[in-house]
Formats: sequence, C-alpha cells, structure tokens
Amino acid sequence: MSTFESIGLYWNPNVPNQGTMSAAVQYRIAGSQGAWQDAMDLWYDERTTGGRAAEFRGSIVGLIPGTDYEVKLTLTNGENASIIAKTMSEHFPVGETVNLPLMSTEQLVISTGGTSSAYKLYTFDPATGTATIDVQKAANTCITVTAPYVIIRGISCKGAAQHGIAMEQGTHHVVIENNDISDWGSEKTPGTGLGRDYQSAIMANQPNPSVNPVTDTVIQRNKIHDPTYTTNTWDFGHPEGPQGITFMQFAGGHHIVRYNEITGSDGAIAGKDGHYFNDGIGGGPNYSLSGGPGADSDIYGNIVTHTYDDAIETEGGNRNVRVWGNYLDKTGTGIASASTSIGPYYVFRNVYNRSRILFMNTAKTAYVSPDLDDIRGGFAKVGDSVDDPTLGGGRRYYFHNTTLQAPGGAFPLGPGPGIYDAGGPLTNTVSRNNIWQSFKTWRNTIQDARLSTTNDFDYDLSSGQVVAYAGAEPHGLLSKAPIYEPNNGYVSGAGGRYALAPTSPGYHTGVAIKNFNSGTNVDMGAHQSGTAAMQFGLNAYSSNRAPIVYAGSAITTGRTASLAGVVYDDGMPSGILTKTWSKVSGPGTVLFSDVSSASPVATFSATGTYVLRLTASDGSLTTASDVTVYANIELPYAVLTGANQVEADASFDLTFGIRDVTASTYQSVYAQIVTINYDPSTLELSGVTSAVTGFAVLTQKQVTPGQVRVAAASLGPDHALAANSDSLKLSFKAKPTNTPVNTNVSVNQIQIANSSGGMMQVDGASHALQIQLHTVNRALLQAAIEKAQGDHDASEEGIRIGQYPSGSKATLQAAINAAVSVRQHEAATPQDINLALTNLNAAVQLFEDSVIKPVQGQVSVADLGIAVAAYGKTSTDPNWSRYKFADSNHDNVIDILDLVAIAQMLFE
Repeated sequence: MSTFESIGLYWNPNVPNQGTMSAAVQYRIAGSQGAWQDAMDLWYDERTTGGRAAEFRGSIVGLIPGTDYEVKLTLTNGENASIIAKTMSEHFPVGETVNLPLMSTEQLVISTGGTSSAYKLYTFDPATGTATIDVQKAANTCITVTAPYVIIRGISCKGAAQHGIAMEQGTHHVVIENNDISDWGSEKTPGTGLGRDYQSAIMANQPNPSVNPVTDTVIQRNKIHDPTYTTNTWDFGHPEGPQGITFMQFAGGHHIVRYNEITGSDGAIAGKDGHYFNDGIGGGPNYSLSGGPGADSDIYGNIVTHTYDDAIETEGGNRNVRVWGNYLDKTGTGIASASTSIGPYYVFRNVYNRSRILFMNTAKTAYVSPDLDDIRGGFAKVGDSVDDPTLGGGRRYYFHNTTLQAPGGAFPLGPGPGIYDAGGPLTNTVSRNNIWQSFKTWRNTIQDARLSTTNDFDYDLSSGQVVAYAGAEPHGLLSKAPIYEPNNGYVSGAGGRYALAPTSPGYHTGVAIKNFNSGTNVDMGAHQSGTAAMQFGLNAYSSNRAPIVYAGSAITTGRTASLAGVVYDDGMPSGILTKTWSKVSGPGTVLFSDVSSASPVATFSATGTYVLRLTASDGSLTTASDVTVYANIELPYAVLTGANQVEADASFDLTFGIRDVTASTYQSVYAQIVTINYDPSTLELSGVTSAVTGFAVLTQKQVTPGQVRVAAASLGPDHALAANSDSLKLSFKAKPTNTPVNTNVSVNQIQIANSSGGMMQVDGASHALQIQLHTVNRALLQAAIEKAQGDHDASEEGIRIGQYPSGSKATLQAAINAAVSVRQHEAATPQDINLALTNLNAAVQLFEDSVIKPVQGQVSVADLGIAVAAYGKTSTDPNWSRYKFADSNHDNVIDILDLVAIAQMLFE
C-alpha cells in the first residue's frame, strides 16, 4: 500500500522456520536498472493478531510521489520476491467544479462526488477569490461529506456546533486542502468555557465497527485554529475538549495528514483562558487493533501547538503508520502510541519544543508558574494494555527525533522523558539517534519500569537517566546535552534549524539506519548538519522546487540502449515540464527515438563510451543528470519494422528480427526468448505468431501489463532459423484516442540458442509510433449528406404510421446543413470532418427512430393494406422511409413475416 512518499510492505513467503530469518528489502526506480538501494529489513510478526497470518511487514520511506518502484525482498535462505509499486501522485484530476458563494450561513452537504479520474471540486468562485461558510451554531457542521472522490479547497469554515468538516461512514478518497477552520464546537457545561470532547475541525466519523470505514483521505495545508471553547488541564483529570483532526475509527486507514497548522491561543492566565485542544491530531479507540489513523497512513510536516493532552495521538493497530517531520510546541505530550497492537510504527525526525501538564498549585487555588510544576509530558507516550496482552506488542521505531529545552526560569520549558511507559508495558520498541533532552537532568529520559528485554535502546543522546533493561544504550551518550549551531535549537522555534555544532555530543556519531539516513557522518537528532532547514506547516515545500532528474545508471550495450530516465516535478509554477536528451560526449552520433521522453531508445553510430544528459525544466528551474553508456555496435541487435503511423482503432503488425550475428556457431537459431514492451493505455497486443514456416511460438507470459515474455523455437533441425532474419510477427491494435498520441514498442532481454546449447545475448530495439485519429475524407461525408437528404425529402410528417412527428424534419435538416457547412469549408481538419460525420449519423438515427410505428391495439386493416402494397420492397428503395414502419423484424425487407406480425396486432 503506497502513499505519496512511502510504501507499506507485507510478505508471507510461507517457508519453514521463516521466523528465524531476516527479510532484506531493496528498491530502485522501476525500469532504471540502477543500483539497488537498501531499506530496513522487514519485521517478522509471528502472531496472528487481528486475524492476520504471521508475516513480514515494514515500510520504505523518502520516496518520490507518482513514481514506479521495483522492490525486491530476500530471505536469509535466498527465497525472494519482487513487486512493482507506484507511489501516489500529488495531483488529483478534477472533473466537475462547484464554485461556492462569497458568504453562506447554510450547511453544505456534499452527497455527490466524482470518480477516480475526475474528482468533484468544491471551492471558491475565482471571481471572488474566497468563500466562507459560517453556520453560526445553527448546524452541527459547516460541511458534511457523504460521497467519494471529493476535493474541498480554499473554504473558510466557521461556527459549526460540532465539527467543522465531517466525513461520514463510507466516505473515501476525499481531499481537504487549503481551508481555514475555526470557531467550532459547543460548551460541555454552560458557563465553564469548556468544550465537548472530540468535537473536531475535521472529523472522520466511524460509528459502526468494520462497516464501510472512512478511508483514503488527504488532509493538507489547512489552517485549523481557535475552537470556540477550550479544554480542561490535567489538574482536573484527563483533558476533554475540542480536537484538531480526529480519526474515530474501528477500521479503515490509508490517510495522509500533512503540512497543516493546528494552533490555539494563550489566554491571560495560562491553563485557564485561551483556546486549547485535547489532542491536535488524534482518534481512537486507543487500546484496539484498529484505532486512528488506521493502517498505511502518514502524518508529516505539521505544526501542532496548544494541546493539553497529545500533540499527535496515533494509537491502536499502527500497522505501517509513519509519523515524521512534525513540529510540536505547548502541548501536554508529544506523540502517543498507547497502544501499538500490530505495527510496525515509525516515528522519525520530529521536533518537540515546550511541554506543560499541570498549571495549578496542589490545593488548586491558584495558577502557578511552570517552575513550580514538577511534571512535564514526554515526547513518546508508550504503553500496551494491562488487561489484554493482544492489545500491544507491535513493533515501534523511534529514529532521529529531537526534544528542545527553551529557558523559562529555574527550569527550562521542554518535555521530561523521551520514551516512557504510560500506564502499561513498554515493549518491542527500538530507539536510535534521538536527542532526549529533559527539563531536569535527574529525570528519566527513557523510562521502562518493567525493564522489558523486548526493547532495543541505543545510540541516543540523553541528558537524563535511563531506566530500562540491563545493558541498554551501550553506545548512547548519557548525561550529556546537545550544543546547537548559532540560531539553531529552541531559538529557531518552528523555523526548522536544529543542527548540532561540531563541538556537540552526537555530532557525526549517530549510527547508520538503512533508508532513514545517509549512512555517513550521521548526526543524532532531527536535523542533519549541513542540510537545509526543515519545513513545517502551510508553506512547507510549497515554493517552486527544481525538477528531480535521474538519468539512470551506467549501461553497457550494443547498437541501442533503452534509457531509463525518471523526472519528477512539483507542478509549479505552470504545470508544464519539458524533458530533453542530448549527447555530452562520445565518438559517434546518437539518435534518440523520442528526445522529449524520459525513457527513449538511443541508437549509436560507433563503438565507444558516451555521456548522455537528461535535462528537465519547469520554465523557471532546470535540472540535469548524466548517464554513461558504453556501446559496442559490433554486437548482434534486434530490429522492429512496420508502420510509423497508425489510425486509432486500427490493427497493425510489427516484424521482429535479428541482425549482425557474425559468430559461426549461431548462424542457425534453434530457440529464442524475447520480452515485448508496450504502453497498455495506447496499444493492445492481439498476439505473437511466427513470421516463418517451421518456427513456432511455444508460450507467452504477461509479466506485467504492457510487458510480455515470449519463447519460440524451430520445429526440428530442418527448420532452424537463419540467424540474420525475421522470426516473429507482433500483432497490435491501437486504442481509441481523442488526440494524436506518440507511443513506443520495444523488445529487450533477448536471448538466442544454437543446437549445442550455447546462448547469446542480443541487443534490444524500439519502434516509435504515432496513433492518429481515425480519419474520413470529404467524399464519405458527402455520401452521408446525400443519403440523409434523401431520407428527409422522402419522409412525411403527420400522425399516421410511417410518418414522422411534427418538427422532426426541420431538426434533421439543421443537422444536414451543419454537415454541408463543414464539407464546404476548405480549412476543415480531419477532426472536423470526423465530428461532422458522427453528428450527422447520430441525427439520422434519431430521425429514423422517431418514425411512428405500429403499436399493439392501435393497428387497423388500413395499416395492413399499406404494408401489402410495399411487399417485397427493401431498404435500397428510394422511398424506404415510407415503408420502413412495416419492417417489424428489422431485416430491411418487407416480407410475409412482417405481414403476419401486423395481422396479429389486429387482434391484440
């Protein structure tokens, strides 16, 4: 299951003793043939929690949106599997757009959505530039969504009595972006100023377990602030009050929450006034196998402040849930995961600034300064269920997180522990490269009172004490505090700068973690020194970024090379991206099959080493990447021959052959294997057959859509194929299209074998095609016009059988006139003529269908007489339109069967 930047993996190879083995993960951009990159090994869960079989699970992170990746999984015993997985595109196709008024006091109920290829967009009118819905507490929500494939963009939502935007059960594929949500919720007890629990700016509502869950939502770049009422502090028990974003789910998942700002405000007296949340991002049920946000979800890049409980609460199953790159401040705790029943759960590169739990003196008679508060929340609130051991035990990972300590008086204002057991066992938790700085040096930065040996804590920078299993943190830096670069650390606030100074403990002393850091000169903490500032909130990574370009890894080839470039762009500033291949150096010329494609075929004129460059530009910023290719044009190569242009809906053949086989032992080919590649969105492979007698296609296998592997062989030694000849016919059909389309067919992974079992690799080939619109000429249109005019002139309007309704002839004549206008227009394009013919044929069909026909109970002997007079006439008769009504079986002739049918109607 993929998101924009992550892929969740699930694998059960079902081999003996697999629980004793490790499962290595490697990945690369699909088709690039580049070097494999290592990801973390999958975690093996031997349990059958929640009905899931024992399996390997894990995630790959830091990926490029909208990109195909090849993933390879390998067990210790060599058992392996490969998949192709595509990350989600950040661009959602819009079909219908609904422009909302400048101001409305009415609740918006979205009960109709779009499709996966055409979302329905609800947004402001471009003429006004804004839209506000303020229901003034007269409705429970500003917006309620009950439909799938919906985008809500750029709306200001105010005054909801419960939730700002609510997604009801069964909703899926909803994008909520760039909205401003405030002033929601109701008062729990009049006069207290305290809000009702779980009333949220954005609510994913799932009241019934496992029935049509809310799934597949994207919540991004929303400003969520200042609920109408506030939340109680821990001085009066567990906080209850409004929330920012809530996933109240018993099932579902696959949610993305990123780049939002969830903020409240301070009042005159801290802990009493202001607008505070219970949780910033949360949900439930906490001790469960599901919970919020649900499996395969990402939460990243958010700013979350002003919560009395958790900034981010991700509790329940936490199966492949990933939380990273968030900035947390003025919250009771940082990130809660009590419990993690399934896992694995990843928390990395988050930054936690100030924490506060209690605000009053012991007698609860006065609000006090934070220096008098001996209790602070921790970064990671962790704990499994005490009562039910199945509600816990899932794997957790904490990598590269940072807790800060802003000065505030006698004691700093930051959190207490880094990881701590909160009311339940702390189990199966791995910690690496974190900065756990506590507000008091004698406080525990890692706290596990049960000393569970299922945990693995190491390589952390810890200013306080570690209470854990014997031997924890063997490489950790204990009782030490970080030293930050100037203008880094707590002074940066949400500015993203938390890099360690070279003199700091933890600088370049972290441990390599596959897929989570570079592996060299690794710093502890969230911000690697020498890298750009981290970004959070509404404007994070929203300015135009240069395209990402990868030209591929070095290639050794023959006469041709299938290049495997990859280009990704953020769609800014204009959404237009240009790609160009060029030769930087090399001994000969290079011909690209499509110079503007990221993955063309390059053909070389001379043997030697070439450097080729792929350049991409978004109109403002340009990026280039080079690839080295060694071409040996003396090697055998394949050829694909056939038409370069075909019409849509037309069938065509390409011929496959091999050339330049000079080795004497391969002049007779007994067998060959070839992989055929094509775009299944533009072409359909109808079949592969032999092009010569005595040589047969033995088997074909679809590897993936658009990729077919073919094995062929001679039928005995008397039919051995001459090496330098054609052998296969590839039959295709071009798919329908509204515009001309450029596409490509290629062959690669070609091997030929001789009679002695020798095998030779043959270089691949590519064939470029343009699919053109199916065209008609003016003569065909003229013929259609003449036939339509004849039908028109021969017809009569009236109310009798065989006549046409009043006005129908005028409608047909208007269609004929329109076609004549196109026919006579010298500048009319083939597309214009096609459209004119289509429209005219449709008008003729509509006219013919309107003829008044015999109806049972309304037929007289007079009608039978008319039919008898037409006996024997066919559709070729110039007056056929007058007799057509009698053709009851539509066989284009008036015969005895028609007369019988009309006669039978006389007695109905």
